[in-house]
Amino acid sequence: MSTDGVSLALDRAVQMDDGYLIYVTIHYENSGLGSIDIPLDPATFHLLDASGQEVAYELDWDATNEIQATFVPGQTAFAIKTAPIQIPDPLTLVLDALTASLATDASFTFDPGPDPQPGQAWDLGLDLDVGNGHSLRVSRVTYDLTDGVQAYLRFDMESETGVMYATLLDKAHPLTGMAGGGGGGSFSIGPFTSDLYYNEPLPKGPFTVTVTSISAQFPGHWEAAWTPPKTQTLSTPQLSACLTRESWEQALQAHPSLPAGLNGTLAMSQLPPPDYYYQVSVTRLDGSGSKSLGLGSAPSLSPDGTRVVHIGPVVNSPADGLYITDLASGNTTLLPGTTRGDMNPLWSPDGQTIAFIRGPSSGLIGAPGPYNIMLTNVDGKNARQLTEGMEANYAQAWMPDGDRLLYTTVSRDRVSLQIMNLQTAEVAPLFDTNYNGTVVVSPDGKRLAFEEMLPFDKYGLFVSDLDGSNRKLLADGSPYIVTIPAWSPDGNWIIASVHDPNASNQPATLALIGVDSCQIVPAPNLSGYVTSWLP
Repeated sequence: MSTDGVSLALDRAVQMDDGYLIYVTIHYENSGLGSIDIPLDPATFHLLDASGQEVAYELDWDATNEIQATFVPGQTAFAIKTAPIQIPDPLTLVLDALTASLATDASFTFDPGPDPQPGQAWDLGLDLDVGNGHSLRVSRVTYDLTDGVQAYLRFDMESETGVMYATLLDKAHPLTGMAGGGGGGSFSIGPFTSDLYYNEPLPKGPFTVTVTSISAQFPGHWEAAWTPPKTQTLSTPQLSACLTRESWEQALQAHPSLPAGLNGTLAMSQLPPPDYYYQVSVTRLDGSGSKSLGLGSAPSLSPDGTRVVHIGPVVNSPADGLYITDLASGNTTLLPGTTRGDMNPLWSPDGQTIAFIRGPSSGLIGAPGPYNIMLTNVDGKNARQLTEGMEANYAQAWMPDGDRLLYTTVSRDRVSLQIMNLQTAEVAPLFDTNYNGTVVVSPDGKRLAFEEMLPFDKYGLFVSDLDGSNRKLLADGSPYIVTIPAWSPDGNWIIASVHDPNASNQPATLALIGVDSCQIVPAPNLSGYVTSWLP
């Protein structure tokens, strides 16, 4: 099918405080296509800045609905809202494929026999040419009743030519359901279904089924460019990150060596197949000396590196709570006084105390209610609660002096970072952020690494001074999700987990990011989430 009759137009753009609102029209008046869907797939619809870098965008439904209030045949109009643009001119829209409907008049015959019964199915394996270079395979037909009343035939189909849906019609028999008699079905890339709903009972066959239209993805290449006036400038430009999609993929291909002299012991949470349950492990940065401690998560190493405290359950341990595992013997014991729902333990720098978070009395992780910070001796004695009230307080990291604890307090509209002096109970506020993710303190106590949400629900990873100044964007790997930072013992690197949302069954890969150098080094032998790193 030729798509020469399709064109892409950037109609107008409105400058906003944090990007542009761009109005777009796909014209197909002379293409012979029935309709074209709004392109929502970021893999085929791109917005590029002057340097050729992807600019994040999202569909603006309010503006789109306003445009579409007046239907114009042969046109698909919509509006997108862009993220802040660092290099504003020119902007280029690129469409690599479109999803469109196309009228057809192909048909096939199906005979269910003289006495079909509800629930009966027939394997057809019928290949059908629907024209314009497209084909369908009708693999299976099922006869059934909706709520035991209305008869319908369900046709399971698939296509090797990009057909995503087919509208069916039985011209010889009265149908109910959608206009045109097509009924329901699924719309997807891959196998799909289409239904015919009949007036009860199912008429006797054979049936001649007509494919009246198909929906398919058509490859192509369309561009529309626009150069903003030179007098326009965008406020709040987005910072340039060290780890981006491009720099991460380049690092994966380059296979750089681990930084010389950088190693140490890491405590990790991992999700190994086939069950993908969280497991605790301890390993070296190069992957050597790896030791699994069984089911659990959020491990924190003791300062001498001989023990690890973590969330249970652990294999062969019946109780829930926080556990301490001796790395030499492998023996695991429940930390006295802890219970189900206690989480995120942090071993103090002097090795004598463990801070953790206690949730609501229900003990259910994520349940509504207050979350408070607890301290206990390593033997479970002298347990005490540091925070009070109905707010959600989360212990994040010990300060290197061991006398202060960094924590976050989550309210309705912000997340506040604070430091509590454990001797005086005085609280020093630091700064606010928009996401209650992981916050970790550098070994010298002068800097923080933390997660924050960027525009368009993208995950950002930052470093800053304690008060939030001198902020630097370490990672904006969208569509990769970069989370759970941990400092290297020398304070020069952050290790973080890089998850590819398009490969949901693949474990998170670990990336080393040079805090000052911006160097990106994948950790090839590790996967999961690092929550503790000792020399």
